[in-house]
Amino acid sequence: MIGDDANIVFIEFLKQLLEIIRNMSSNRNSYPKEKNKTPKQPKIKFGSLSKKDFDKLKRAGLDFKYVTLPREKLAELENTAKDIGGSFFATQLTEGNNAVIAVPSQYINEVNAALKHIAAEQMKDDPTSLLIKDGTKKISAEDMGLTANVLRSHDIPVYSFKSSDGTYMNVVPKEFNRQYEAAIKESIDLKNQLAGIEVTRYDQTAPLDNLDRIAEKLSYEEAQEVYAAVSQDGLDVKFAQYENSVIALYSPQLAEAVKKARDEYQSSLAESEKYLIDVTDDTITMDVAKLVVEEDNNTYFVRVPNTAALDYLRINKSDVELINGGKTISMKLDMEKEYKIYDENKILKSSRTGSELAKSYNTKYLHANKDTEIYQSGNNFRRIDLYNEEQNRLISLGINNAGEIRTELLKQGISPKAADKLLKDINNKLPDNYKEIFNYSHETAEIVYADIPNIGEYLAQSQLSQQVIGKAECHGEIPKDNGSKCCVFDKNANQFTIMPIQSRLEVIATLTEMGYSELSAKEIADRVIGSYRKEDFENIEETVQKQEETVTKTFDSKNPELKDFMYHTTADSIVIVQEIEDTYKYMEIDKGISMSDVETALLKGFDIKDEMSAAEIIRELNKENIIDVPQPVTVESVTVTALSTNYVEIRKDDNAALMPKSKIDGAKLSDLGLSDDEKATIIKSLGISEEAAQNPKKLTLQGLKSFVHKVREIGSTEKGNPTEQTKAVPTAQER
Repeated sequence: MIGDDANIVFIEFLKQLLEIIRNMSSNRNSYPKEKNKTPKQPKIKFGSLSKKDFDKLKRAGLDFKYVTLPREKLAELENTAKDIGGSFFATQLTEGNNAVIAVPSQYINEVNAALKHIAAEQMKDDPTSLLIKDGTKKISAEDMGLTANVLRSHDIPVYSFKSSDGTYMNVVPKEFNRQYEAAIKESIDLKNQLAGIEVTRYDQTAPLDNLDRIAEKLSYEEAQEVYAAVSQDGLDVKFAQYENSVIALYSPQLAEAVKKARDEYQSSLAESEKYLIDVTDDTITMDVAKLVVEEDNNTYFVRVPNTAALDYLRINKSDVELINGGKTISMKLDMEKEYKIYDENKILKSSRTGSELAKSYNTKYLHANKDTEIYQSGNNFRRIDLYNEEQNRLISLGINNAGEIRTELLKQGISPKAADKLLKDINNKLPDNYKEIFNYSHETAEIVYADIPNIGEYLAQSQLSQQVIGKAECHGEIPKDNGSKCCVFDKNANQFTIMPIQSRLEVIATLTEMGYSELSAKEIADRVIGSYRKEDFENIEETVQKQEETVTKTFDSKNPELKDFMYHTTADSIVIVQEIEDTYKYMEIDKGISMSDVETALLKGFDIKDEMSAAEIIRELNKENIIDVPQPVTVESVTVTALSTNYVEIRKDDNAALMPKSKIDGAKLSDLGLSDDEKATIIKSLGISEEAAQNPKKLTLQGLKSFVHKVREIGSTEKGNPTEQTKAVPTAQER
């Protein structure tokens, strides 16, 4: 018996391959068909996978890479890859020039090597038959999926494999070169188009053009300022933490008040950011090339700047630090210390305190030039410089407490909020030993956060509303009802549409109406479906394979032959998997296959031994709407349905039994709940003898034929209408 874990992994594997087949088919069908060309017929496909390979696939973790090659080379790839230890799964397509294979990531190098070998052999036999798209023609890994879709849509045969640098190299037959180049240009254009398209899934609480709540994302500092402003004015604005930001939530009536608070903050922030802040403390710097006259193992003999080369110092190397790659000496002055001053001949001439010596250093302002307007107040050495490049104006203030600095800033025309922001920035710039002097403190109100369910949804629709309402053209109507919605905004065309959560086909139809090509519509639709949440699929009629939760089923039967079978349904097919010794066999049945074809495939292609087992499988396929069985007939409350060449199902209410046509069991009819009168009526209608009516154990094949004939006879009047006692059971399609 196949274990549950194996079911999930194996069916997921098959689902991915079937998705490729459907995509290829739909891409081909999106282009005009040839006149009078026969429509594609549904098929039954077979395949198998050894348990050894299956174990490899499980270890691969379902991480597959997809590559294409000319269909005629598929068998050659299989042999070559096997020789070098590669493993892949082919889609077994029988139409078009290309084949697509799914390769577990761990085998991609081996399969690439096999592809290169095949292409090399072909070029050796015919050097001009293939063109290698190398160099600038390589496709990035992120673009390969889109490029492959375009190539498949035009049915251009191509070898596609991953290069050592992570890009994809395509090799195309010479006769398809111009088509290939045109397709590549098309894929580039399509990529550029898709880059300008934003897809947003959100839960609507009110129409986008008339929101009942506005949500805005704020930085923490901005939120503090807005919170303080609205709290002071008593405004009902709620704040919530969301990801790494703060969200303000408020009614539209408060929009102006919130905007005013935000504008004031942004204005003060912009004003403060115009000033470059430099702090000059007791650290002095000396250019080695210009000021160092001589050095020995322990000291530097340096010239004191701004003394006309009259004063010199000898400083210990242990007291300084080389910075700027050894080009600059950095040293802290001790303002109380006496420093010895020498002349150029190294003769001691005087001494100066650190505070006196400091006047010769750091006399230049870092950003000022000869045209700079300079306002200076306080100590010229220990100072804070604020330079406004826009005004070419410098404010130089001695390091003092923050209150006095703020007063000076206000005197220079800086707004109170901008001054507060500058004080905070200055405090961050000051060395620790000056922060006690600066004595900065800034009291801010702590934000009180509210617990707001779905705050992310409020934010999404608010941001979307600000982005598109009144700024872009709307295709269709803006939905007024609440609930899950998805907005597609095309920044290139400056248009948007809002859709309810719907199937991929419906999304494609909407996008096609907006003027997108079918290929573009499909690519965008994939993004739309990809934005859906798990709960969004509950009301969608179409099953979307990539999002669907894996569901595997077993056949509801006590039949021992079917105990090792399971199946999985898709939107347009069913996959049946059977475990046989060391192999998993699978059979894919497209929707619309006839019952007789399925029966033949089960018995001859899938090695079903018992005809009754085939009938039970066919019954399940009918329930899953994959195939239609012949129309059932009903006599009294009993329904008879032909499920295969030799088996019928006889049903009363919720009870049913499968029986061979040649051996109808009367005892089983009793088990179905038929009364003696009901059995007698049915048997009498079939022309069965009185003896058989008294002891109806078995009905013969001839009796069944008579029964069916009689039912049809009873079931119609001269006008062909059902009688009161006999009604035709509708087919699955009619249902």
